[in-house]
Amino acid sequence: MKANEQALTERPVWLFSSGPTGEGDPVALTQGWRFPTGLQPVADRIRPRDIAVFNGSANVQKMNFIEKFMLKQVKAPAGDFRNWDVITAWAMAIADALK
Repeated sequence: MKANEQALTERPVWLFSSGPTGEGDPVALTQGWRFPTGLQPVADRIRPRDIAVFNGSANVQKMNFIEKFMLKQVKAPAGDFRNWDVITAWAMAIADALK
């Protein structure tokens, strides 16, 4: 984002992140976190049309020892918690806005 900030200010931009595992609202699961604090000033200048947070997936079978340890330390549940209907609806709303 930093490297392309100027170009992004000249275009419609939507930002998203995925990651919190578990059932429920991903913003609630991240205790209100929606965007990396260090990048917030850049995002403010870019003025994204939306910032979304989606539930993520943690596949223990594909994790190395350190990743498994970190997952255990933060007490994050393993599994696939992505809601493809929500993700698709968000993407479709972007597509409609770009028409």
